[in-house]
Amino acid sequence: MIARLLSMAALVSFLGGCVSTTPVAPVHLAPQEEVVLRRLIAQRIDSSPIAYSLIAPPAFSQATIAGPYEIKEFNGAVTAYCVKATMDTVLIPTPLGAQIVLKQQDGKQTVSAQVTRRYLGCNNDNPKPFPELIEARERRRQKNAEEPPMPRTRP
Repeated sequence: MIARLLSMAALVSFLGGCVSTTPVAPVHLAPQEEVVLRRLIAQRIDSSPIAYSLIAPPAFSQATIAGPYEIKEFNGAVTAYCVKATMDTVLIPTPLGAQIVLKQQDGKQTVSAQVTRRYLGCNNDNPKPFPELIEARERRRQKNAEEPPMPRTRP
């Protein structure tokens, strides 16, 4: 048991040199930048393969977004948003959760999104309505309804 702990500690200390130690700063957004970011988040979630069912893209309801808030990581703090929504699937409503993390490193800003078919246990202080997600899904559903089910080149 002790030998296993010592070997794990040695492995962690060895791999510690492989991890980037560049400081990561939280991202602070102006109100107009946040509007653009909310649309980007809605598009990322809407285009996620997890947000689909077998038949057609289900509608979203009860969408909320919480954030921004800071998450402490091993190399600094990052800015995060938490999204909760319900997919109106055929049989039962399905929860959908997403955590969007903004990092600023070396003057570059990156956005990563984790989308799951369950609610994530992230900070959910002061959730606000997220109509951008519902609107993005409605646009996709309307586009799919307008297109013919088969290619136009077929007789």
